[in-house]
Amino acid sequence: MRESDRGGREDDRFRVGRRPFLQSIGAAGAAGGIASATAGGVSADTPDSWASGGDSYYSTLVDDLQNGEGLPPASFEFADTESAAWDTLFAQAGSDGQYGTVESIDVSGDSVPFSEARRIDVTDAPDANYPVQLRGDLTRDVSAGDTLLAVAYLRSSSDSPQSEFYAVDSGGFGNASVGNGSPTIGSEWERHYFPIEIGADTTADSSDLYVQWQFGFKQQTVDVGGVALLDFGTNAEFDQLPSGVVESSGSSGSYYDTLTGDLSALNLPDPGFVYSDTESGTWSSYEFGVGEYGTTESLDVSGDSVPFSQASRVSINGTQSNGYNANLRGDVSGMAVEQGDVFLGVAYLRAPDGDAQVTYSAQESASTSYNNWAEFTSPSIGSEWERFYFPIQYGTGDDAGNWWTEFWLAYNEQTVDVGGLALLDYSDTDVAVGDLPAGAASEIGTGGGGPEEWPQTDDPYYSGLIDYLQERQLDPGRFVYANNETDAFAGFELAGGETDKATRSSLDVGDGVPFSEATRIDVTESGTNAYSINLKNFVNDEGVSSGDVLLGVAYLRTPDEENAQVTYKVSENTNFANYVTKPNPPVTNEWQRFFFPVAFDSGYEAGNWWTEIWVGAQVQTVDIGGLALFTFEGNNSLEALPEWEQSPADGWEEEADARIQDHRTAEMAVDVVDENGDPVEGAEVSVSMQEHEFKFGAMTNAPQIANTEEGDPYRENRKELFNAGVLENYHKWDFWEGGQDTADAAVEWMEAQDWYIRGHVALWGSVSSAAVPDDVVDAMAWDSDAGEAVPSEADSQYVRDETIAHVEDIVSYYGDRIDEWEVINELIPQPGFARAIHGADVNPPEAPILGEWFATAQEAGPDGQPLGINDYNTIEGPYSGRRDQYQTQIETVQNTEAGLDFVGLQSHFSESSSLLPSQTMSALDSYAEYDVPIRITEFDMSDENWPESEKADFFYQFLKTVFSHPSVEQFVVWGLIDTLHWRDDAPFYAAGWEEKPALDRYRDLVFDQWWTEESGTTDSEGRFTTNAFKGEYEVTVTHDGETVTRSATLSDDGATVSVATNLSPVVQEYDSNGNSAVEVRELGRAATDFARGDLTISELSEIARLFASS
Repeated sequence: MRESDRGGREDDRFRVGRRPFLQSIGAAGAAGGIASATAGGVSADTPDSWASGGDSYYSTLVDDLQNGEGLPPASFEFADTESAAWDTLFAQAGSDGQYGTVESIDVSGDSVPFSEARRIDVTDAPDANYPVQLRGDLTRDVSAGDTLLAVAYLRSSSDSPQSEFYAVDSGGFGNASVGNGSPTIGSEWERHYFPIEIGADTTADSSDLYVQWQFGFKQQTVDVGGVALLDFGTNAEFDQLPSGVVESSGSSGSYYDTLTGDLSALNLPDPGFVYSDTESGTWSSYEFGVGEYGTTESLDVSGDSVPFSQASRVSINGTQSNGYNANLRGDVSGMAVEQGDVFLGVAYLRAPDGDAQVTYSAQESASTSYNNWAEFTSPSIGSEWERFYFPIQYGTGDDAGNWWTEFWLAYNEQTVDVGGLALLDYSDTDVAVGDLPAGAASEIGTGGGGPEEWPQTDDPYYSGLIDYLQERQLDPGRFVYANNETDAFAGFELAGGETDKATRSSLDVGDGVPFSEATRIDVTESGTNAYSINLKNFVNDEGVSSGDVLLGVAYLRTPDEENAQVTYKVSENTNFANYVTKPNPPVTNEWQRFFFPVAFDSGYEAGNWWTEIWVGAQVQTVDIGGLALFTFEGNNSLEALPEWEQSPADGWEEEADARIQDHRTAEMAVDVVDENGDPVEGAEVSVSMQEHEFKFGAMTNAPQIANTEEGDPYRENRKELFNAGVLENYHKWDFWEGGQDTADAAVEWMEAQDWYIRGHVALWGSVSSAAVPDDVVDAMAWDSDAGEAVPSEADSQYVRDETIAHVEDIVSYYGDRIDEWEVINELIPQPGFARAIHGADVNPPEAPILGEWFATAQEAGPDGQPLGINDYNTIEGPYSGRRDQYQTQIETVQNTEAGLDFVGLQSHFSESSSLLPSQTMSALDSYAEYDVPIRITEFDMSDENWPESEKADFFYQFLKTVFSHPSVEQFVVWGLIDTLHWRDDAPFYAAGWEEKPALDRYRDLVFDQWWTEESGTTDSEGRFTTNAFKGEYEVTVTHDGETVTRSATLSDDGATVSVATNLSPVVQEYDSNGNSAVEVRELGRAATDFARGDLTISELSEIARLFASS
């Protein structure tokens, strides 16, 4: 069966073929292994030299592993070229393609070192994972203890993609040890390493020896490329092999990327690397020569917040006659040096005991004396890590092996730490030694203030842009991509991983616009994410520096009736942040010019940053033209740059006001009768609102309440503004256990204000935020470096028991003093509890433990107490992936026995994630489909580049839109004052209780536009009616000198207040059909009046009859 299967693959290795072998063993066989062939005495060959690699990609792998990682020799399995290796690999999406498709994809435009890749699209998830797989059978025998290293580039356009890697020997899945068994797959290509240690002797012809990536976990799309398998035999230990994602695949490594990016930002060209293009390779060229003068040791710098990973400490035991008696020296054996060659030495230095003396030396042996050719030799070293630059120009040439750089260390009794070593070669550039930075990097800056003059261009459109910016009195900038529109536009390509869902065509824009280059993108199927379809252009000719200010320009329109959803992004390949301040322009059916200010907070080298325009959010057509990108470097502040104005659609406010009238108001009627029960015309009636039914609340800092007295502004400035409250931290598990008195004091204060109180939160798995007790952290097997639980090592039962017990404890402790509880907060970004309990394979939004937590909370709390969930990026910005995951979590909890009573949308906004009213409504509508009430739980607007006046405008639009939506029941601001805000940027007050503009907007909406104070007189039927906002009221009736004042509640079904001029009021509420629901008469008051002689017996009897009949 296996032979015929292999023969079928030779005809078409991409076909979705049968796999009788796997079908026959079933799920149990795949999980636990099958009968194995006897392979006694089998021994694999151990390579004695490195494979050369038969193509450029495989040669790159060899160089990275041999020179970069310093690994011992290995040979290639499968084949020694990428193409031939794919000939031996087998990919399938089910035996008959029933679970999806496998296709070859073009990666020529993806800036990756490999040339072949496959897209595995799972359209129907199988019951097991292995029917969708990529598999490679080994061609050579192996022995127990042999080590191998699998390599693959992975990316996915799906949310939370899943894969598992296995190595099978003797037909058993559990025999071999593997690393990176559950790789984390990002949206961009990343190289992954998968180390393997063979567990049993196995012959290659036994059909029981292979590696396998499984993808059948769910509907998802995963791209796989750059696959290779290297066999080390017994040359390498398993722990010696790299595992996981390579931060900068196929390049010089993350620290060297950072270093060259910073130097590129100083307008220096790309250098060569002398010792090695990796940090570890450079260190292998250096040796300490300390001898009797001191000691050396390696350092762990993983917690030091430095970009490099290797460092050493040298301790000198006393002052020596010559500084070079103890040294750190690196001989250059791979190249000769010529007279006039220019280099730049780099090192991080620190003196943990204080000042230390070091000399940096560059020398060669051809001179009659040893000359130090370094231009800067004596750094001033402090107690913290500092990067130093050492420019070098050699005055004499010499052969390879006869020149070197070194540090002289033996000056004093001292300790010196050395790290981040590099030697960069500028000899083949036009850089002079005086152009290179010298000394401490912190004292050098980022390369000057910026361009001294505007560029010259013959392009009329680009010339017009320069004229416009000059008219705004901006200091000079220059074009990044090109000095003309045509060349700049030519670099933009359709990208994102799902380009098959869109088409791009050229566009003739005519004479009505100033630009000439444009393109139309028709999105025929929405992307998995908004970025899955984008127009992208890398910046390949220059780097960018921290603090640099840029300005993007684009003309946009859509021929569609509805506005297009577009995101303009300037980003880089380290954390993929968007450095554009306002990236989501309102794109209509008319060409509009948009300016996009950009501010970088880190430096990146050429080729590692780019501009892209996301268009994949929905099926739509987007026209893009007039593209340009300016850099001002240090010239101009971000605030000085032009930017597009965020303008909601015409009529948005009228539509919101209409919805507010429909959903937030009801009719209140006041009926006034005389002592005979006849209507009283002309009675004066006033209706005065006391409190909203809708909950407007604020986050409260419990220690600030516990440690202040009445009259303190932290207390007083919230009393009249809100009717609901929530604690910032002290209901979180570990905070509560260690500070229950503080939490209780704050709850008591909120109770005294008669506030509605939400419990935040029974469970939150954020270990780094000190929200989890230490014993539970230990049981989760928390890896602090990775920032995640290690499910395979976790005590799942302990975590389950303790989380359930805590939910019961805190909910039952407060009982009905807390009106509602968030049972779980941020499960999606903080999945530690779920994964510790259920294992690495669980999809956290679908974790079964959710049902147990909610059932426990429901049982522990009073009947009918609302229980909900809470998370961020659920309404903010274009985060469709998070919204999809959150809606999955909603469905999961709704389908449990306890159900779901509310959904919390945190709403932490920056300018770049702010929404138009239409976008807010669309997001709220998507959650309202689940028929569950919504809360805005943690609203703030934190962005230092966002002017307060513009924040206030957004606040007004957002709050009015939220209040207009019938499913929203609460709006809570996350903090009041900057000095007590998690990002030092609260919505309402700056330091010193200075009011911000948003507070005025809040008062206008909540206590003016949405506040009812009405008065009038009764008509001929004795009735006064008004449409009023739902809430608590005081109703006053005055007639013939008599005044009666009583309270009333106005809710969905309205309210009628009946008042007899010589009696107490009657408050009658009606249901939706107009039937009497409640009638309240103060019979005691009537009896008192009778005793005083104010009522007759017949009048009192009539009152009693009416009361009894109700």
